Amino acid sequence: MFKLIDLACRCCDKIGRRQSAKKLLKVLNRFQKFLGYKYQLTLNSACRCRKHNKDVGGVDNPKTGRLSFHVKCLAVDLIATFLNSKELKKKAEEFGEWDGIGIYNTFVHCDIRGYRVRFDKRSKK
Repeated sequence: MFKLIDLACRCCDKIGRRQSAKKLLKVLNRFQKFLGYKYQLTLNSACRCRKHNKDVGGVDNPKTGRLSFHVKCLAVDLIATFLNSKELKKKAEEFGEWDGIGIYNTFVHCDIRGYRVRFDKRSKK
């Protein structure tokens, strides 16, 4: 099972929005339980400070008010043993508790933003 510290920003070890992070942690642990331990989840990214978010190219636009769900401690980027991105996305859909689900080439973005969104950011070959 994941712990709150596992969600901390990789550059500063901080968790900006603790209440949001606690909610995210509960859903993340339920998802791991749903998958079973054959498919072990690894966090590619979770909560981010604004500096780290900028360094990795995350959304942060003061003019529009758009801010990455990682900075809001509402999102995780996941990989899983024995599952590719397409298979993990399918499992995330079956789980049914993630609001936002996005697929990338090497990981799946899952979040609890409060409304349903699906996106595909895989590079086209």
